[in-house]
Amino acid sequence: MSWKSGNPFAKRIHNILIFLLLTSFFVNMLSPSAYTKGNGVQVLTGGPRFMETLPGRTVTIAFLVSNETRDSLELVEKLEMPAEWQKIIPLSSFRLPPGGETTRILAFHVPPSTPAGEHEITYMVRDRDRYAIQDGETIKIKVLPVEDVSVFLEDKPFQVIAGNPYEVRVRLINGGNSDETFQIKVQSVKDLPLDYSPSEISLKSGESERITINVDTPVDMETTRDYLKVEVYSRKDPHKRMDQLSIGVDIIGQIASRSEPYHFIPTTLSIFTGGDSGDDGDVDFYLQWRGYGSIDEEGTRLVDFLFRFPDTDGGGFFSERDEYYLNYYQPDLDIFLGDQGYDLSGLTANYTYGRGYGINYRPGAGDFEIGAYYVEDRDEPAEKEKGFHTSYRVNEDLDLRLNYLDKRELENSRHVKDEIWSLEADYFHARYGQLLVEYGISDSTRPDSEEDSAYLIEYNSTIFDNVSLYANRIHAGIDYEGYYNGYDYTSAYVGFPLSSRLRMSLSYVDYQDLVDPDETRTRFNSDRTLEAALDYTFDNGWYANLGYENFKRVDQLEPRDDDYTVNSVWLRIGRSMAIWSYMVEIRRGEKKDHLADESTTGWNYRVFVTHRPSASLLLSLFADFGDDSIEDVRGLRTTSRLGFSAYWQIRENWLINFWYSKSRFDSDRYDEEDEYEIQSFYTFDNGHSLELALRHEIREDDEDETEFRLTYNIPIKIKTEKKKDLGSIEGRIYDAQIEGNPGIENIIVKCQGRTTLTDSDGAFILSPLLPGEHVLEIDRHSIGWNRVPVMQYPGVYEIKGMGETTHMEIGIADKCTLHGKVVAVAKQRTGIVPTGSEQEEALSLVGSGKAEEFSYSGALPNILVEVRTGNHAMRKFTDDDGEFRFENLYPADWVLTVYENSLPPQTYVENAQEFLVLEPGQEITLTKKVLPKVRSIKMLVKEEKITSKKASGKD
Repeated sequence: MSWKSGNPFAKRIHNILIFLLLTSFFVNMLSPSAYTKGNGVQVLTGGPRFMETLPGRTVTIAFLVSNETRDSLELVEKLEMPAEWQKIIPLSSFRLPPGGETTRILAFHVPPSTPAGEHEITYMVRDRDRYAIQDGETIKIKVLPVEDVSVFLEDKPFQVIAGNPYEVRVRLINGGNSDETFQIKVQSVKDLPLDYSPSEISLKSGESERITINVDTPVDMETTRDYLKVEVYSRKDPHKRMDQLSIGVDIIGQIASRSEPYHFIPTTLSIFTGGDSGDDGDVDFYLQWRGYGSIDEEGTRLVDFLFRFPDTDGGGFFSERDEYYLNYYQPDLDIFLGDQGYDLSGLTANYTYGRGYGINYRPGAGDFEIGAYYVEDRDEPAEKEKGFHTSYRVNEDLDLRLNYLDKRELENSRHVKDEIWSLEADYFHARYGQLLVEYGISDSTRPDSEEDSAYLIEYNSTIFDNVSLYANRIHAGIDYEGYYNGYDYTSAYVGFPLSSRLRMSLSYVDYQDLVDPDETRTRFNSDRTLEAALDYTFDNGWYANLGYENFKRVDQLEPRDDDYTVNSVWLRIGRSMAIWSYMVEIRRGEKKDHLADESTTGWNYRVFVTHRPSASLLLSLFADFGDDSIEDVRGLRTTSRLGFSAYWQIRENWLINFWYSKSRFDSDRYDEEDEYEIQSFYTFDNGHSLELALRHEIREDDEDETEFRLTYNIPIKIKTEKKKDLGSIEGRIYDAQIEGNPGIENIIVKCQGRTTLTDSDGAFILSPLLPGEHVLEIDRHSIGWNRVPVMQYPGVYEIKGMGETTHMEIGIADKCTLHGKVVAVAKQRTGIVPTGSEQEEALSLVGSGKAEEFSYSGALPNILVEVRTGNHAMRKFTDDDGEFRFENLYPADWVLTVYENSLPPQTYVENAQEFLVLEPGQEITLTKKVLPKVRSIKMLVKEEKITSKKASGKD
């Protein structure tokens, strides 16, 4: 971004941001800090909130979950990540006692086709019954580019009428530093028949070659979107996929349809029954109606709603509480009503769930916005929030926002009020990266509370295209009453290449509990983590990752409960391939307890395998072998776990998910646990669907428990309003060569993206259509390639609005063809036909000969020829042989014209304009002669007057 000298305000903001980044981050980096956030439960990651990976890898992340309430919690896990990424360790639920904490390991596979760039995953936990008790953590994952081989799209059709073939062209580039032979595989997601060439390509470094794909579409195919999956493999290692590309093409089905003249919102009515089989088990029934969609033609006015009732507390793992919300969005206004999350900013309110209402207003749908909300906790009615904000986009790189939060709750039978103000600045520059800064001030009526502050700084950038920088700093004082309270967190990450194959990453994390002398807690931890890792990529898909971590925790209160250091090293070896992908990790951890002066050493072994034998089946296996002799060693499990999962698209309308996990099977201190879950999704021909979810838990210290949910979904379209200013086309297509002009059935007609078929009488209707002039197209394949509409094609028609209909009759006849040649006729001089400049010179001669004397001729290229009937004209230039050809002419009276302004000098066309009457199926061939212009000149003796015949009209 370049700051102009005429914008002092922008300069001032820029200087403030740089000052905050340099001073607040580095000066406060070592200040006392805190470790409390969330709403009753806290989720933290031990490392920085940023990491790097290559596509095709398996990623593992550990999250620490703490129960900050005085009650035992049954927490349900939720993971948000890119749609194509696959979970390896399935999500589950777990119990956490008051004040307890546990480490949850998350493992997922990043597909080889993942594009380079930043992606986010968010891990959340929520109490099963009290939705307000929830927290989460978002991790930015940067997928690094792979620079060995790439395949990209050159050309494709946007849409294809069913029954027509189409062609796609892609190009393969060898961007590596060595010669390579590649094998090509192309597959249609809809299993359409196709062929492609070449199937094997040998390329030197830097070379490229085109791949042509031809696809056939069946006539009876419904309107859908097909994807072509182009995969490139190494011939040396057929299992190693080098790159892949997905290409989407819309297939327009030849199905007669009359478009809906109303706007509607797609909704789903779901009927649930579910429960569990425990002693206190129960079976509940409940209904849900959910919808999201646009109510206008432009898609700018949207509604989103959910009505679920009654409350199914106790109905098992799959049960959900009653919820009601209705939201409305348009370019200048947002309205929120009901049970949902009402978030304000990172330092004020985050993950706030309750029943309330809110509004955002943007005058003129511009850069200024003002908004407010009110929300009450459904389980603790005394807890309520009012939030206000105003924001302004200074320019395309800088956004500013002011927030205010009024939070009230009941504490020890006393009503307390918290007020928080915060100012945010979000600055993005393509070269310098993104900087987010927020500063907040809090005041409260809580006993012994004073005004306090908090700030948040996050910086993320990529320099030199391959060096990643990330820094995050959050500080909240002990009397700050926002989302963070008595919390300090500092992290930094840098990743950089040491060579073309070797990459190094360094990270630092420091977070602590601020010591509050008035707090009744007995533990205020201070944690610090240093981590370094080396990652090496081999030629054949293998990779190795070697890492070291130093973690130190100290309880800041005397007498100390914790004072220990954990040093860990790990080695990960894996391989990323198209069908198989696997990773093995060996981790050793040593815990030095400084209070007891003891050391504990343990080992862990982890295995992750994914197998995709086809596009419809994905299998994964995970194993985590713990060490029963260790306890509380960071990063190490004390028990073992083994499991697998399967994702199987049996048919296009039937999907099954299954996973099984067995834990603690080799422990002498813990009871064994078994869990499995099956989910089936089946869609009927009428659009209704049936879902079955079954979950079974076997715990030796408790009775077996089976939970289930059966759901029947009914799609419902809600009409909102009739589409305004819309019209329609009604017409008939008939055979113009048969007496009586009978209608022709099954002709495909298109306009404005609408497609229909003619009925048995040749009639069709297209509606609703926007007013104005639009092109009406008739599919040539459906009428036959040797036939044409007896009209200008494609035809341009005016569509009238307000419900009016445009009528038309279109005849079909055998096509006519006109083929011709333009030749230059010259007088014989040398016995050969003059060419090039000689020909032009010959044609420029003048004389008194007759036309038939010019018996030698030569082809004339680049001569403009036109055929016209009425207002419909077509033009072509003659080719190198002087030839022209007009195909697909319909029977009519045509005028053929050869334009003389494209002829050589001093020439003219014999019969430059010719009238033709074309009959159905007729083919005409003719020759147009270009002759020299002839003039007579009389030579007189000196002093005799020279007179031209042409000038005087006399001899």
